Amino acid sequence: MDTATDFSSTAFREPHTLKQHIFDTLHFYYPACIDKKNGGYIHEYYDDGTVNNTHSKHLVSTARFIYIFSVGALLDGPDWCKEAAQHGIRFLQNSHYDREHSGYFFEIADDGEVKDHSKQAYGHAFALLASSVAYQAGISEAKETIEQVYDVMEKYFWEDAHGFYRDEWDASWSASSLYRGQNANMHMCEAMLSAFEATRDKKYLDRAYTLAKALLSSLLNDLVAWFGSTMIQTGSRIGTTIKTIQKMNFVRTALYQDISLNGASCFYGLIGTVRKTG
Repeated sequence: MDTATDFSSTAFREPHTLKQHIFDTLHFYYPACIDKKNGGYIHEYYDDGTVNNTHSKHLVSTARFIYIFSVGALLDGPDWCKEAAQHGIRFLQNSHYDREHSGYFFEIADDGEVKDHSKQAYGHAFALLASSVAYQAGISEAKETIEQVYDVMEKYFWEDAHGFYRDEWDASWSASSLYRGQNANMHMCEAMLSAFEATRDKKYLDRAYTLAKALLSSLLNDLVAWFGSTMIQTGSRIGTTIKTIQKMNFVRTALYQDISLNGASCFYGLIGTVRKTG
């Protein structure tokens, strides 16, 4: 499907170009993505917009559709932006959510049967991000999803001793992976910032701060260890290594301070700029 967006680097500095690109993207999917028969969205397309799979509905893809339509609503787009986001929130609650054990199933078939019963931190992060932005866009029922995801993550995924969320559980919370991945925790940090922006509840900001601190401290410590072993093996000059670590420490400190003071204001500042000038 052709769009009118100019992809030159200079053009993408202009708010009106960014706004145009957002709505070009939304028009690519809408209304073909709305599954009126089974609920939720149709997730997979070829480059020309032709549907190539109507049978699988992933939690992450459902959340991403909710997110982009909510952004369209925040940018004062057509009424169908908010309606399409509400459509996704309803599917998230009615089909992905496990009413017996709580938590969100990772994959649903088009007939409503669960294809992947696992409860994954990665998927829950996107559900939290999507519902937070939807709530910002005026979709009140998204507040329930925000609270449900947070409660599930705290009860089953959070490991206070490590400062991370573990990655995965089975449907009944009886068996889990011991892996605590950077990817899921990074996305959950982003989602917690968005939840704070949506609700102004400081518990989300506090959790984002804890995650950022644990991720950066852990990664930096690993990097220092790696640099140490590399210098021993190669005889690299220590001065360059120290300067690199000092720069990373500076970035880490600045990030902690920005999260604690400002939350996720960068994203919503961008949305505000595009809305006002686009």
